[in-house]
Amino acid sequence: MFYQEIKRCFSRISFKIALLVGIVACVLSSISMKTEPYSIESYIKAYEISCYDNFIFFNLNSISNILILIFPILSVLSYSDSYLEDVHSGLIKYIYTRYSKNRYLICKFVANFIAGGLTFIIPLIIDFIILILSYPSLPTHSILGKQTILCGGLFPSLFYEHPIIYIGMWLIIYFMYAGAFASIALGISMIIKNKFAILFIPFLLCNAIGIILDVIDKYFYSPISFLYLSNKQDIRIIVVEFIGIMIVSIFMFYFGGTKNEIY
Repeated sequence: MFYQEIKRCFSRISFKIALLVGIVACVLSSISMKTEPYSIESYIKAYEISCYDNFIFFNLNSISNILILIFPILSVLSYSDSYLEDVHSGLIKYIYTRYSKNRYLICKFVANFIAGGLTFIIPLIIDFIILILSYPSLPTHSILGKQTILCGGLFPSLFYEHPIIYIGMWLIIYFMYAGAFASIALGISMIIKNKFAILFIPFLLCNAIGIILDVIDKYFYSPISFLYLSNKQDIRIIVVEFIGIMIVSIFMFYFGGTKNEIY
C-alpha cells in the first residue's frame, strides 16, 4: 500500500512540475552566483569564495527570496490533494475493499509527507552539487570570508568548522518543514473539499501569520523568518513549531478520515 502511494506520487504531473520549478530556480541561482563579479573587498581580503558560502538560502537574492516565498506551494503541490482526488474519482471505495481505513490513512499521510519533503530538497541538493563543481571546496572563514551566517543565526560555529554537516542539517530542516506544509494541506482537505483551495491555504496561512507576528514584533517565530537568513534563529522554536504543525495535521487528517464514511 505504501509503495503504491509513493509510486502514484512520483508519476503525478503536479509532482514533476513542482520539482521542475524548484530545480530551475536553484540552477538560475547557481548561474547568477557564478556570473557575479568579484568585489574590490574580495580582492583586499584575498579570500576565495567557497561552495559553502553560496548555498541558495545563505544568500539574499531575488531568486532565493521567491523560492522561500513559494516554499509552501511547492511542498503542497506534489501530493496533498491526492485524498480529495481519491474521493472524487471513487478510487477510495475500491481501496477500502482491499485495505483497512487506518492503513490507507497512515500510508497516505506518510507518503504525502515524504513527497512534500523530496519536492523541495531535491532541487537544493542539485544546487549544492552545482556549487561544488563550480567553486572550490575551501573551509569558509568567519573573519576573512563573507559573512554567510548572521550573528544570532543557527549554530554559526558549526558552519565554519563543519560546513557540509551544517548544510546537511538545513536540508533535514527543509525536508521536515516541506513535509509539514504538505501535511497541513492534507489535513485541511478533510474540511475544505476544493482541491485548488487547499493548495494555497498553507501559503496564505504562513504569510498571514508572518504579517501578524511582524506587527507585534515577534516575526522570528514565523517559519518564513527562521527558515531563511535571520539573526534570531532558535532550534527550540524550529522543533516546537514543527511538532505543533504535525500534531494538528495528524489530528485533522487521521481523525477526520476515520469519521468520514465513503459510500
